[in-house]
Amino acid sequence: MTKQVTIESGRTHTFRLVRSIVELHLEWPVHLVERLPDDFMLILSGPQIPKQEKTKSAGSSDGDLVRFEFQWEDKTKSVQLEASGNGQKVLLWREQVAGNLKAELAWEDRLHPLLGNHAEVEVPGQATGSGTVPADLRNAESDDLLGDLV
Repeated sequence: MTKQVTIESGRTHTFRLVRSIVELHLEWPVHLVERLPDDFMLILSGPQIPKQEKTKSAGSSDGDLVRFEFQWEDKTKSVQLEASGNGQKVLLWREQVAGNLKAELAWEDRLHPLLGNHAEVEVPGQATGSGTVPADLRNAESDDLLGDLV
């Protein structure tokens, strides 16, 4: 939809009025985004929607969260969201109407397949749980203990 408006300059300007723009903000914790590969990319696409790609560095940090922003016209259009990195692709959304705030979004998959290993954290003098599992907490011993109680 376009409309011509004449302003005081005497020139005619054409403006395009957009009735429904969808702004989508996806946020993940900083510590999770840091574990994503350097070539990480989010790809949003859909019928009659220009493909949008956001790299890892395109995310804006806001405290403990990293936000990725997408925008398109027409809240009734369905979108697909993919994530890629290290030669892998993960389908996050398939044909989701993300512009409808009443609709529940169904995640196909998560970012986990793209995550790198995280470093073990050892705090001197404190138990962190990152070492070996004590004998009384192993599956076989726990099953025997619970079997005696029931």
